Amino acid sequence: MIFSSSLSDDSATYVVDTSVIINLQHCKIGKAIMQCIGNRIVIPEVATKEGTLNQYNEHLQTREFLIDLLESGLVQQISLSDRETKEYNRLMREERSLHDGETGTIVLAKLRG
Repeated sequence: MIFSSSLSDDSATYVVDTSVIINLQHCKIGKAIMQCIGNRIVIPEVATKEGTLNQYNEHLQTREFLIDLLESGLVQQISLSDRETKEYNRLMREERSLHDGETGTIVLAKLRG
């Protein structure tokens, strides 16, 4: 049997948004999955706010999961630079189908390579 993975051997940083966190939390082994990834994993601050400020009951487990990932160091929160904030604001005006976390993730991935 051949093992196949979309992960590469390079040391690239992975940028995730709130949707990734939600899916990992719902699969019940999300933290174990994150521990297996050797690359640095970051989430834009706007996405963590999206994921942690929503305190409605249906999102409480995801909120706690995200906080656990941040506190354990498996995921690091990244703030947008001035240049990234300008691009973020431009995209938020022009791409109305994107949410805060998605836009922040795109900006980080695009401008930081």
